[in-house]
Amino acid sequence: MISVIIPTYNSLNTLIEALKSIFIQNVKGLEIIIIDDSSDNKIKHYITSLNNCFIKYYKNKKVLGTTESRIKGLLLASNQYIAFMDHDDISTNNAYKMLLNAMKKNNHDFVFSNYTINNHLTKTVIKKNLSIFKKNFVKNILYGPGPFFQCCLFKKDFLINSLNCFDKKSEPSEDWCFFIGITQNTMNFEHINIYSFMWNLNEKSQSNNYKKELLALKYITKKYYSIMLKNSKKNLSLQFRKMGCMFYYLKEYENSVYYFKKAFEINRLSLKNFVLMLTQIMPQKLYFMLMNLYVKKIVS
Repeated sequence: MISVIIPTYNSLNTLIEALKSIFIQNVKGLEIIIIDDSSDNKIKHYITSLNNCFIKYYKNKKVLGTTESRIKGLLLASNQYIAFMDHDDISTNNAYKMLLNAMKKNNHDFVFSNYTINNHLTKTVIKKNLSIFKKNFVKNILYGPGPFFQCCLFKKDFLINSLNCFDKKSEPSEDWCFFIGITQNTMNFEHINIYSFMWNLNEKSQSNNYKKELLALKYITKKYYSIMLKNSKKNLSLQFRKMGCMFYYLKEYENSVYYFKKAFEINRLSLKNFVLMLTQIMPQKLYFMLMNLYVKKIVS
C-alpha cells in the first residue's frame, strides 16, 4: 500500500541503516524505490545482493539531484500512498502503520508527524513537535520550515497533482518550498503526535551547506513574495532580516545591509528593524561589536 522513495548518492553505509529501519515496519505490501543518483557501483551491488523483490532499484544516467530523483521515484511508484526517505534517515518502529491508519481514517491528502534531529556536528538531539501546524498551517509554514517530506505520508494522486510544487532551485530547502506551494490549493491533512523519523545531520548533509541554505531562503522568499506580503508583512520582514544576518555571518556586508533595509521597508514598526538600521550610522567598531552579538544569536 505504501511506496517508499529513497534518493541516494554514494552513501552505502547510511543507506543500509535506513533500509533496516524500513524492513521492520509493520506494513504489508511495502514497496521500496531506490533512485541512485549516478553513484559508483557499491549501492547497486549491495541492493542486488539482497535479492529482495520489494526493492526496486533505478540508477540515473547523470546526477539529477534530490528533487528530480524524488519525482522520478514518484512516477515509478505503484502504490496508492507515498513516503519519502533520505539515505541518512531512520524511520521509527511502526511509524508507517500509524501514518497509514491516520491517512485512511478521514481520507486525507497527507498526514504529518513530529521528528527528531540527531545532530552529529554538535552532538545534540532535538525533538521537533509540529502540532502547531495543525492549527494554522498556512501562517506557520510562511513563518519558516515545518514538516519534512520524511515525516509525511501522501496520497500519490495528491503529489501528482502537486508536481509543480517540487522545485529543484529551492534545494536544500525544497521541503519548505513544496509545503508553501501546496497551501495555494485545497488540501485535507492531519497531524499525528508521534516522532516518525530521525534526521541524522552530519557534515555530508545538504543542510550543512550554509551558503546554499541562504541562497535557498533568498530564492523561496522571492518566489513567494506576494503570498508572504499578503499574509503577513511582519513575517516577510523577518525573512529579510534572517537573510541580512546570514549575509553578515558570511562577511558579505553589502548584501547584509541591503536585506536589513528591505526588512525595515516592509515593517517600519519593528523595534529590531529600527535598531538594525540605527547601527548602520554608528562608529565602525561599535557597529561590528553590536552586530556580532546580535547575529550570533540568530545563526547559532
